[in-house]
Amino acid sequence: MKTGIIYIAILLLFACRNVSDKTAVNKDSLLKLPTELQLIYSDVIKYPDSVELKQAFINSLDSAKLYKYAIGSLDQLIKKDSLNHLLWVQKARFS
Repeated sequence: MKTGIIYIAILLLFACRNVSDKTAVNKDSLLKLPTELQLIYSDVIKYPDSVELKQAFINSLDSAKLYKYAIGSLDQLIKKDSLNHLLWVQKARFS
């Protein structure tokens, strides 16, 4: 019985790790982006509440084949609005 509890505790310890290698666009990675994407990102910074602008930026990242940044930015958007089913559908396209 005690060994079962220990196994469950170890399982929970390793299962609850939220490790992600996906990153969103930040100031360091902004320098690596093409100038067109930098312009769109500056608009995202200027209007941080615009979900449509963020989705346009994510679509631009997708078109530029910068999937790592697109998924990371999409994950940040989903954290803010997890009930938006269109965001989940867009994330499913990347998988």
